[in-house]
Amino acid sequence: MNEIFKKAFDNVRPADELVDGVLQPQNFSVKTKSKSFSIKRVFCAVAAVCAILVCGISAAAAVGLIDFDSVFGSRITVKDSELASSLVGTVSGFKYKVSDKDYKIEIKGVTGNDKKAIAVAEISRVDGTPVADRFVNSTDDNQFVPLWENAEILNTYTGGYSIDHRVNEAGNIELYIDWDSEDGIDGKKIICEGENFYPAGAYINFKYNNANEDICTEYTQYGESGGDKDSRCGNDEPEDISDILALGLRWEFSFTYRQSDKSQQVKFLNAPAESFPLTLNVHIVGTKEDFIRELIAQPTYIEAGSTGGRVDFEYEMTGYESNHDYSVNYSDNADIYISLKNGERIYGTFGGGVCYPDGDVYKCSFNIVYWDKNNYTSVFTDVENITAISINGTVYELK
Repeated sequence: MNEIFKKAFDNVRPADELVDGVLQPQNFSVKTKSKSFSIKRVFCAVAAVCAILVCGISAAAAVGLIDFDSVFGSRITVKDSELASSLVGTVSGFKYKVSDKDYKIEIKGVTGNDKKAIAVAEISRVDGTPVADRFVNSTDDNQFVPLWENAEILNTYTGGYSIDHRVNEAGNIELYIDWDSEDGIDGKKIICEGENFYPAGAYINFKYNNANEDICTEYTQYGESGGDKDSRCGNDEPEDISDILALGLRWEFSFTYRQSDKSQQVKFLNAPAESFPLTLNVHIVGTKEDFIRELIAQPTYIEAGSTGGRVDFEYEMTGYESNHDYSVNYSDNADIYISLKNGERIYGTFGGGVCYPDGDVYKCSFNIVYWDKNNYTSVFTDVENITAISINGTVYELK
């Protein structure tokens, strides 16, 4: 047991190395599926005053000794507990920074694969009392919106993220975060930061009852420090939404992610001969007009693992993809299934991905998320039981 604890804290570093490079913006080429109320705006400014707290992640989470269901059970379904444990990833070098020394941040667990990482973090009080007891304005909302936030995978060129903020059973704020990157996430440093929490319902009501639909929110820290006002508002004055503030807190944390050995195992197919039909939903930007374009896609690589899959494909360009007057959706009409040895099928959908033109063809690479339509959770399964992937009626046998 002593060796486990030693391993868990091997990567703890001094406070002056905390979140190095956290405020350096990254250039992302993103096509990602965001969760509700997630705000993805980069705001590069150093906090005027911040209490710096550094700690190593709990030993259990660091080496994968967590109860998978208690951490991810509301979002991820895994029928076999032994399989679930084998899909828990690890973190190292965990550090956090908060503007109020009475609060702390912990990583409860990480999972995923090399293209998609999922983490659950908890913001709690050092004295153990529920964060909800300290809300400035009481609320029945369990879901929150931040003033601003950003999450980055360092040393990647493509990536996207989504964050869901909720009050958990302990009365603390729980962040459910997932990252996608075609460059790979395993072994990369991940950084997440944000400020303040507002009840989602009150925030949305304010937005739609206010003439300024961009909801240029206040950034009190700048007024107090004499700095520039919130750059997101341009020449407009930021709106004051302090009346609906639940918790005022500037926070950030970082860690290095490692996927589990089990999640690295995949079945795949290189250069399949057979194509599949693809339906594009095309929207004309600035209007309510949508139309559908049917075409044929040629896959170049397909794989499936325990925590998700991936498909690379290309098709002849239509002219809509690189035109800013149009937005193209690939997933609404995708009909994807993962076949198992016992005859069962798991529904799949396109997750995060990236597309780009290459001569006369358009090349895409999308993660495939396994999904339970009945309870709206992701599904993890044993890669050994996967036999094939069906994409829009075309079946691809995997080995």
